[in-house]
Amino acid sequence: MAVTLEQFKLFIYPEFGEIKFYVTGSAGSEYTLRAMNVNPHVNGAVNIASTLKNIVTASLNINGVEREVHVTSSAVIKGVSGSYYHFGVEDLDIEIVPSGDSTLPSTEKVSVSFDPSPPDYRFKNSDYKALYNVVSDNRTTPFIFDIDKSAGATIPVNQNQIKNDEAVPAQYQELNYTSLARIQSRYGGAKTTEAQYGTTPSISATPFDGTVYPLNLSNKIICSQSFQDRDIETYLFAFDPAYFNNPVANAGINELDIDNLTNPSPRLNQVSTRIHSIFFGATPSTAKTVQITVTGSLNITNGDLLLYSASNATSGSEYIRVTNNTYSVSSNLTTVQGSLKALEKYGETSNYVRANKSKSQLTQDKLFRISSDVVYTVDQNQIFKVTNKKLYNATNTDILIVDNAGKVVLTSTTCTV
Repeated sequence: MAVTLEQFKLFIYPEFGEIKFYVTGSAGSEYTLRAMNVNPHVNGAVNIASTLKNIVTASLNINGVEREVHVTSSAVIKGVSGSYYHFGVEDLDIEIVPSGDSTLPSTEKVSVSFDPSPPDYRFKNSDYKALYNVVSDNRTTPFIFDIDKSAGATIPVNQNQIKNDEAVPAQYQELNYTSLARIQSRYGGAKTTEAQYGTTPSISATPFDGTVYPLNLSNKIICSQSFQDRDIETYLFAFDPAYFNNPVANAGINELDIDNLTNPSPRLNQVSTRIHSIFFGATPSTAKTVQITVTGSLNITNGDLLLYSASNATSGSEYIRVTNNTYSVSSNLTTVQGSLKALEKYGETSNYVRANKSKSQLTQDKLFRISSDVVYTVDQNQIFKVTNKKLYNATNTDILIVDNAGKVVLTSTTCTV
């Protein structure tokens, strides 16, 4: 099936450095040249698109005979394999002598030259092109066009040509707007790394609005305050990235949770569901310390704040401050020692009905590590930790407890009025 002129224009892709011609006719008779598709890439490094868009004539040397081709139309075709130029030309009758003719054998190649001709890139990049990159004329680009509003201010006369990248290119003064080195930091964004500069930022914090109160002020008074009475200020909190260091599969941690980025919180990071035993000593009811043994290795350190949650609702839960933890490779058990009622002075209300229990009684108990964000206030460009305070978050109306290290350790309540 013969290819139509429109199919040739839209679908016949010339490879790098290639020109494809559209001709009609048959072997043994004259052919008529009607169009050509030209790839602007001479090779992998040289693009002559700026020359092709101005082509008016082309000279073809066919088996030693020079023929001149007059260009009547041009268009940039954005094909599947890449972009190329399509040129419509005045019909030109040509005769290609079959290769079997002994008097004038065909070379099966056509030599082509364009007017205006592409610059010699080898000379342009040589030491003898002294004025190369020195601006003497206005510049154009393939994606900025003159807008013709001669018929009205609303719709340009050449709207279709602009959409098809066929309009007359606009001219403007030389600039570096499209230079990556110039635009990256302003428009694309730039990021430095510790590997580049060898230091980490002292604080990476997120702002939020809230009010600070003393620890001994009741939650009822804080919640009942009107908006006008609250001294709302902007504070900062540094998110605790250890929240995502979770060895327990399917523990419900979602790194895309927006609340993790906008509000300070004591976050429950589940570290174990395999409790082996729990021991409060000889008299559990008056115990001040606890020893918990779990199967496997725990991702915790001394000083961490834990929450032990019992499966039995009547047993409740209790906060524990880790004082020591050891892991035995032979038994694959971790032993955690800690102090009980770790947040009692901050108003902790959770209680645990203490009894020394073994593995069979603890099948659904859970152990959490508290990932605590740190809260800061700014005073005259200096940053200070907020310590031993109640903190009202104006965004979600939580009342948070901040300990003596500036860490959010407890959600005391959520105001509903």
